[in-house]
Amino acid sequence: MLETFNVIASEADYQAISFLILKQLEGVENDAYYDRDGVATIGIGFNLLVPANLEAALGVFGFSAVELGPNDPHQYRARIENALAAGGTDVELQARLNVIMNERAVTLGYGRRTFTLTDAEMISIFDANLRSEYEGKVNTWLAGIPNSWERAILFSLAYGQAAENPLLGDGLKAAIESGDRAQAWLEIGVRNIGVRVRLMKDILRTVPAIERADG
Repeated sequence: MLETFNVIASEADYQAISFLILKQLEGVENDAYYDRDGVATIGIGFNLLVPANLEAALGVFGFSAVELGPNDPHQYRARIENALAAGGTDVELQARLNVIMNERAVTLGYGRRTFTLTDAEMISIFDANLRSEYEGKVNTWLAGIPNSWERAILFSLAYGQAAENPLLGDGLKAAIESGDRAQAWLEIGVRNIGVRVRLMKDILRTVPAIERADG
């Protein structure tokens, strides 16, 4: 294992730093959009077809338990689900959602008029609904890594990987276990191409103690 880690002192600071890294690497969309697979999404890849993610977003928007349930006379949730599944362009998706949000605000006399998350709301949803899943993936892959810049980077890899491109690979694991920082960076570079590599280099350069094979 690496002999030392660039430890982040508090849990709050670690969560904030790891989220900022995700924002840089994954990009952020405050409005709803269709991802490359045609799935209605918001934030840093929150799949809105997953009930827990949709409920979290609607909860942030102030929807009550009644409005989230099947007995809502306005059927806001059902209508939003239909709007998410209707397809079309990102602009059309956002417009459909905004119509429902505005109608609700007018009916209530208050409330959010657009289906738009602030950065703070994204962090709230992410920490409440997704963080534990991806922290668990890091722990399962390699236990014992403290809250640190290194863990924040590994966390971003866990979040960004896909089955066809496992960013937390065996080579990276072996490099960390053997204490070889340079090889660990090379392993990250092999599996991250284009803008993701450039951003990762920028992130690593903010941590002087992390040695890099690229000099």
